[in-house]
Amino acid sequence: MSKMDFSPYGRQKQIGEEYTKLLNGVVVSLWNVYGVEKDPEKSHVLPGLIRRFQEAKEQKLPTVTCWGDGSPLREFLHVDDLADACLYLMNNYDDPQNIINVGSGIEVSIKELAETIADVVGYKGLIMWDTEKPNGTMRKVMDVSRIKATGWEPKIGLREGIESTYKWFIDYRGEARGMDDLEGEVDEILKNNCCKGCSE
Repeated sequence: MSKMDFSPYGRQKQIGEEYTKLLNGVVVSLWNVYGVEKDPEKSHVLPGLIRRFQEAKEQKLPTVTCWGDGSPLREFLHVDDLADACLYLMNNYDDPQNIINVGSGIEVSIKELAETIADVVGYKGLIMWDTEKPNGTMRKVMDVSRIKATGWEPKIGLREGIESTYKWFIDYRGEARGMDDLEGEVDEILKNNCCKGCSE
């Protein structure tokens, strides 16, 4: 990495990246992943907005207030696309010295995101913006040119992904699990989808 991050979280990531390179593995960089099994009580942005608009709908609240002015830009990646990308890279990418970004590369404003989620949820009230609160980083979009050059593209559009995530949230509300609970399932998926060369 170009500069050292001495926070515990940053150092943990850097050590993991360097160790993966030593093992000739591929380091995948990502952010703002959403989808089923993402606990809306512990998550930010998209899952959190689904929960807030659903609660506002149920409570018949006339408004939902979001921080900032809604102008910051973000990108989002459905967890199924992430899994697909990881399996694809195992079989088609062989450059362990280069970190590869996995994302949609498609920008959406927080305002547009909130309006889309409200529409999917069926919330009919007003969305208010508290400009006294911070916007946060104005733009967070990854350069996904490297993975696109390999031929991989995400398949799930944002609205489609929000709709399936919302359906899961309603069907399994109260049973949402955090990411820690998924470790065993991830291990099982990797065992059952062994990449070429893993068993050689």
